[in-house]
Amino acid sequence: MKRPIYFRGVKFSVWWILCLVPFVILLFMVRRYGIPVPFYDELFFVPMFEELFLHRAFDSRLIFVQLNEHRPLFPLLLIVILAAFSRWNMWLELFVSPILALGSFGIIASLVSQTLSVVPRILQGLLLLCSSMLIFSLGQWENWTFGITLHFTMANLAFLVALFLLFRFRHSSLAFLCAVLSAFVATFSSAYGLLAWPALLPLVLHDRRKCASWLFLGLLTFVLFYVGNRVPVRNPDTQIAYVLLHPLEVLRYVILFLGSALFAWNRVLAFALGIVEVACMCAAGIFLWKRKFRDSPLTLWFCVALFSLLSALAIAVGRTGLLVNAELPLSAAIDFSVPGEHAMTAKYAVISHLLLVALLCMLALKFRRTRIVAGVFVLVLVAQLSTNVLSIPSWRERHAILSQGAACFRNYEQADTECLGILYFGGGEQVRSYAETLDRIGFLRR
Repeated sequence: MKRPIYFRGVKFSVWWILCLVPFVILLFMVRRYGIPVPFYDELFFVPMFEELFLHRAFDSRLIFVQLNEHRPLFPLLLIVILAAFSRWNMWLELFVSPILALGSFGIIASLVSQTLSVVPRILQGLLLLCSSMLIFSLGQWENWTFGITLHFTMANLAFLVALFLLFRFRHSSLAFLCAVLSAFVATFSSAYGLLAWPALLPLVLHDRRKCASWLFLGLLTFVLFYVGNRVPVRNPDTQIAYVLLHPLEVLRYVILFLGSALFAWNRVLAFALGIVEVACMCAAGIFLWKRKFRDSPLTLWFCVALFSLLSALAIAVGRTGLLVNAELPLSAAIDFSVPGEHAMTAKYAVISHLLLVALLCMLALKFRRTRIVAGVFVLVLVAQLSTNVLSIPSWRERHAILSQGAACFRNYEQADTECLGILYFGGGEQVRSYAETLDRIGFLRR
């Protein structure tokens, strides 16, 4: 068996330097355009910080706080720890997400080395570079400039850790237990982390004891997640009824969601790519079903793609028909009045990229024509490079708006309400109250 490309002397250095370039560029962009000021959902932490750091009181209910559909227990603990040691220096939050994404890339690179060692070396290198470009995509500008969205990258990393353990140490009971804990972390990082349980099921299907344990513990986690859960009200109509009455709109949402991984800047191309991705997933699912999921490398990457696809479907059920206030100054620069356009918001690319990475790995595994596969990889690189370039104005726009809001936040006593309102949809006076609280705690950075 051939050793993987990045364990071969000089080629090791060359490919890893190329793969780390997108990460370095991302760090530069975060440092250049990130603004360490709380806004939108991050301001929900202020009352909690007041209880913890000003009144020195701890309420266990804070641990299971609900943020929209999410129960971000582990991201919340991380944010509290960082706040305690840094007086809520939000630069730390902004850089946590890229570091978590680097961990995800490391796991993917390791899995590529294990499952694609027989693939020609040039394809391995191109595949790693594609994965790096997608994971560290500048098109995710909403996430990279919004500290609280680290719950997305944490859920992805926890899922990939569980995947790695179940695949690499499939006969180890300890590894299985650690995979269960990782799936639990994914669940209580982001709501779509719940889908790690069904997505990873194919990896334990052939061990009855582990399969039964996985199903039982997954069901138990589902119950724990939804205890006391409040369904966010977004639409006067019942969301489930709307979904049942508009199945084609849900399908369109899923297709655009997946296709926007590469083509968030072009609705037609995104829709075309989404259709191709869904078709490939159906073909791979049928292929593996007929073989009872005994093709281990292909099953591994199918699980990654399934996690992304199920997440897209779950988000589509919750978001289809959603009316978004596009006038909010920090909203994504797209037209939310167009049906399905919400699916193309930049923050969802962190999920849809996993499907594309998995499909590229499956393509390299099963399609032996090296030139054609290499051509596909190059097209992905070109499309992703275009996305990176076209996203730069969005970085600059958010930087300009947040800079104005940050200046008003630091001088909240004299700032006018309209300026403070940039940072929160609840109004400028609410932001002033939050700034005053942070000032009393000692967390307001002037």
